[in-house]
Amino acid sequence: MAPSAYSANTASTPTLTHQPHTAPFLARLAAFILHAPLPTVKSVLRSSSVCNSDSDSDSAFTSACASVNPNSKLLRSDAATSAMCQRLLRLLNELILKFPRADIPSPDTIPLALCLLYHYRMRRSDKAPVDAPCMLIAIAVHIAYKFLTNDFQYVNLQHWACPLELNRQGCLDAERMFLGAIDYRVWVGQEEYLELKGRFGLLWDQVFKKAARPVPPPFLLKGLGRMG
Repeated sequence: MAPSAYSANTASTPTLTHQPHTAPFLARLAAFILHAPLPTVKSVLRSSSVCNSDSDSDSAFTSACASVNPNSKLLRSDAATSAMCQRLLRLLNELILKFPRADIPSPDTIPLALCLLYHYRMRRSDKAPVDAPCMLIAIAVHIAYKFLTNDFQYVNLQHWACPLELNRQGCLDAERMFLGAIDYRVWVGQEEYLELKGRFGLLWDQVFKKAARPVPPPFLLKGLGRMG
């Protein structure tokens, strides 16, 4: 992917920053990409180049979104997925506190991770819905962070496994499987990236943003209880 498609990391002094995308955004869109029937995923996220005009593309996208039921059991992120996405966002937001020499995560980390999950779903041999997506989401976010930064010291999965409550060897095995499935193509063309990023945003705004949300994971409820 061309460098201009991504937001650059230009801060000279590391400061605590926040990702522009939320854990529910990541959880719901990842669940859609990995769990929705493949024809639905394709109809919502397919390139506008297959349409004759921008109006045809917009009409097709609106029609496809109307067919998506955000409250269906299939598309609701389960407790484990919600908890993982909370941990991932917390790790990205607090990364330079945990590892002061680490690079500040790019604001494009989550959209790029979703692009990688989309490519993974498209390239799987059976194209069936994906079971137990927590590890896949974590791997996609880790790869996106690694691709978008110059951080060669804290990109190792061993640094991420503990705060994400994942098995280290399991992470390494899952990363090899994920990269093999996408033929190690961790870059995304600028035009495709910008289009998918826009569609992710529209899908969130038009379908998932106002949908009923799952119960927060136990560790978050515990923290809220302490605040009360």
